[in-house]
Amino acid sequence: MILFLLALILFGIFYPNIRPQTYDIKLFSVANNTIRSPKTVIDEEKTKEEKQLAAASVAKVYTFDSGPAQNRLVMAGLILVIALALMKMAGILTHLEIPGIEYAYPAAMVPLLARILLRDRSAFLLSALLAACASIEFHGDIADTFNAEMVVYALITGTGGILLLPKRPEHAFV
Repeated sequence: MILFLLALILFGIFYPNIRPQTYDIKLFSVANNTIRSPKTVIDEEKTKEEKQLAAASVAKVYTFDSGPAQNRLVMAGLILVIALALMKMAGILTHLEIPGIEYAYPAAMVPLLARILLRDRSAFLLSALLAACASIEFHGDIADTFNAEMVVYALITGTGGILLLPKRPEHAFV
């Protein structure tokens, strides 16, 4: 019984909102209120014409903008040149005969910069390239050899820097 009374009260409260409205208007007269249709009517011919106009205004050939790719290439080259200059300065310090001075070279700097400014793949590629360069630069006085310890050092620090740097939702692609 209580449920029936509650339903009756709610019906009485909400009925004025759902009751269809009737209008007392005459043909070709100005309405006092705005009358909106409950149905949407689509003009098929006008819609087809608008679609054709929109399709005609769009270029049929995709044009590739090489600007961003060129900017990333310049950025990678600049990072690589700076890293090689730092590596050469650290290589000059190895002639001071201080044990382990080659580990003062910031091997994780380039992959971290590449990860922030470019993409992950570019960072891994630059890390491997600089590891190879570091093995040549820090090979010591023995000709035709490479320093495997520097390769491992550069790869581990570079890869660790790339993987441990938190991902951002938006990269600063240049």
